[in-house]
Amino acid sequence: MPLSNEAKQRHEELVQAYIAALPTRLAEIKSLWRRARWREWRRGSARRELYRIVHQLAGSGAVFGFPEITDQARCAVTQLSEISEGTGVVASGDRIDRLEHALEALCAVLAKAASSQGQAEAAPEKPVVIVRHRPPDAGVSGLIYLVEDDQSQASSLVRQLSAYGYQVKVFSDIETFLVAAQNQPPQAVIMDIIFPAGPIAGIDAVRELNRRLANPCPVLFLSVRSDLRSRIEALQVGAAAYFAKPVNPGDLVDRLDDLLRGETAEAYRVLIVDDDRELANLYQQALREAGMETRVVIDPLQVMAPLVDFRPELLLLDFTMPGCSGLDLAVALRQEPTYTQLPIVFVSQETDPRKRLACIGLGADDFVDKPVAPDYLVSLVTARLRRNRQLQRMIARDSLTGLLNHHAFMERFEDVLAMIGRGQVDKLTLAMIDLDRFKSVNDRYGHLAGDIALKNVARLLIRRLRSTDIVGRYGGEEFVVVLVEAGPAAARLRLNRIREEIMHIPNPIGDYTFHVTFSAGITGYDRSTASEGPPPDANELIRAADQALYQAKRGGGNRVVVG
Repeated sequence: MPLSNEAKQRHEELVQAYIAALPTRLAEIKSLWRRARWREWRRGSARRELYRIVHQLAGSGAVFGFPEITDQARCAVTQLSEISEGTGVVASGDRIDRLEHALEALCAVLAKAASSQGQAEAAPEKPVVIVRHRPPDAGVSGLIYLVEDDQSQASSLVRQLSAYGYQVKVFSDIETFLVAAQNQPPQAVIMDIIFPAGPIAGIDAVRELNRRLANPCPVLFLSVRSDLRSRIEALQVGAAAYFAKPVNPGDLVDRLDDLLRGETAEAYRVLIVDDDRELANLYQQALREAGMETRVVIDPLQVMAPLVDFRPELLLLDFTMPGCSGLDLAVALRQEPTYTQLPIVFVSQETDPRKRLACIGLGADDFVDKPVAPDYLVSLVTARLRRNRQLQRMIARDSLTGLLNHHAFMERFEDVLAMIGRGQVDKLTLAMIDLDRFKSVNDRYGHLAGDIALKNVARLLIRRLRSTDIVGRYGGEEFVVVLVEAGPAAARLRLNRIREEIMHIPNPIGDYTFHVTFSAGITGYDRSTASEGPPPDANELIRAADQALYQAKRGGGNRVVVG
């Protein structure tokens, strides 16, 4: 999407700042060249500094709207590299002449660009493409059209979807559905494929719906057909999902939640390490416009503090920097267990295949050539971050319920307790939740039925609790919840509402439907009422909540007890 007016203004400010710095760069190049002209290139600090400045210009010129700076700087970098890699201590006369001509050409384009400050045409014409992340809406209660001529199947799906807050309207014939969808478009459509009109009548109906609606809605197909051809035909009309019958209603709810609730509200975090301040600021602005949180580090030797405090999900790393190359920094970080899996994207003009292979060998996720357009950078970084989030989710989540596993939950719980210690959080409530008489469910209906019940409880906990709360599967049929900035009284009210909802959610298994209940024990900590001293540790709070849960069970279950 196009840049906002505020973003355009900020982008123009960065371009003008870049132009304003060009006279200084020009003067530095001339001064360094005079100092380095008669010195030994292998040992000359002036030569190294000259290479650094010219290398930066080669990587940044085109990004700020001056491709001629990039072209001429690349020529100068090539000549500098040839001289530096020569066999003699002192560069030969013809090499010196070629470098001098390249630097003169570079200085000419720098002088021309510097004179353009304040002119609109100095900014790049191509806008940044912004990729935004829609935050979830915990109150989604979407209108769903279910097109299904099997009344028993339709009734079962309506019961399950309604239990999770979806409003479902059923249509048994296609034409009535098309008229209704045109008059009142739904948020999503669940469409059978086979109807009396034909074996792919549902697919044809969606094709017609897309023709009639200016903004087609997501469509989830249901069918007894599970062949690849049917799936491809559904995809060709824009299928968001394809479920083979018999359909697990819980899987259907999960997919609807994904489609209608959007992605996680937590912004991606990117740490930019680049000694070219103007270029780093431009990258930062583009990534921020895409909804990401960013930090910039100019000196690579100062990277450890922001790594600890900011906890980036991706490191955008320049390859060529003074004092410490990007490769050296990456190798040092990979020796720390904490950063072995941190995604690293190198940004550089480095063309040496040996150095690129070294980066790949240490686990670099990508190597991007400078100059890199901001829109391309945003797309690449977004793709890497999305993949990393998916991977981290697989590692940290319970495979059945999708909740945090025991280890991941304890890590998050410890983080919140540490925030209390630093005064960043004032209070919390911990709840231990256990399904009542769960063994009888497994004994009577089988372990698959137990899995269905566990998934439904987990699904409702996620939907009814806030994104700031922490929900995990503690083990077996036991769940654990941390409600941040909520006291026991408020937590008890919230959990009681969830408990009452759980009682009415149907759990289908074969021809049967069963219901479950849960008990919960809660305990809390409030800095304002606590005695002096550090807050209790995680194990102490868990023991207190577990004792309250035991009281709830002894009282007959299906209740919430505050310890």
